[in-house]
Amino acid sequence: MITNYQRSISLDEVAQYIGMNRSSFCSFYKREKGKTFFTDLNEYRVDCSCMMLRETNIPISDICFAAGFNDVPHFNRTFKKIKGQSPNNYRNNSCK
Repeated sequence: MITNYQRSISLDEVAQYIGMNRSSFCSFYKREKGKTFFTDLNEYRVDCSCMMLRETNIPISDICFAAGFNDVPHFNRTFKKIKGQSPNNYRNNSCK
């Protein structure tokens, strides 16, 4: 996940890499981590985007794609769900 978070990742691809079938991988991951693979992946992507928001002036839409999200509205919704504020508010509040 850490190496490939910036690109599209499928459950089948991850399960095959691990040597499990998709269903077994999903059950294993949820049991071990307490959340789904994609929840964990999105949280990691948002954490990476937070670093970019704090440390760069890169436009939010570019950060969205650099963090592995495929569309800006989905990025904004996911970011707000995880961080409790929009990416723009996060940037403004963290730069004070």
